[in-house]
Amino acid sequence: MKVVFPVPKKIRFLTLVLVLTILTIVGLQFIAPANSTSPFPAGEKICFSRNYTNAHINSHPGQIVKSMRLDFKRGKKYSQLLYFFVHANLINSSGKELGAGGHCNSLKQNDPLTLRCRVHCDGGSFTASLKEDGSSILLENRGIGLKEPGEIKPNVNRYAKYLQPGSENKTFRLFKADCQKSPLDTISLPSASKYSKSG
Repeated sequence: MKVVFPVPKKIRFLTLVLVLTILTIVGLQFIAPANSTSPFPAGEKICFSRNYTNAHINSHPGQIVKSMRLDFKRGKKYSQLLYFFVHANLINSSGKELGAGGHCNSLKQNDPLTLRCRVHCDGGSFTASLKEDGSSILLENRGIGLKEPGEIKPNVNRYAKYLQPGSENKTFRLFKADCQKSPLDTISLPSASKYSKSG
């Protein structure tokens, strides 16, 4: 005859807690910690910018972007959310700043340097590849709907300009910038020439 010994409730409860703890730890291995492994710490604004020289524009006659800045900020409360905002001054926009906002997520698991970013209200998307030392980022345009500042709000599906990903508006190499400056201020780019083939 098989004897079954009853398991006290306290032991069953502690066993359940242990199992749930182990499952939680295993699950967290698949979530990139926002502050330890991400180059975009929670609550910190990080910016990349570029003003293209006349020489660059003349050598890329199809490019319509005169200057661009890309801002990132990770939420404090919901640290897995990485928000972005693109500021752009186009050659044919009469010096008027246009913009687009949305959110990003990692394109590949365990790769915090490569992002897929989507503009709100189905306004297009782009990928962004951050250089390992954080000095620059390569934006690969997949079509971005740009609006004037007063129009940048949810549920407004009208764009002042749609940035088509043509051959010379496909990639943009942007450099680490001071977020305290005006978005499209001129920045010093002593080593920008070596990236000329990447936008």
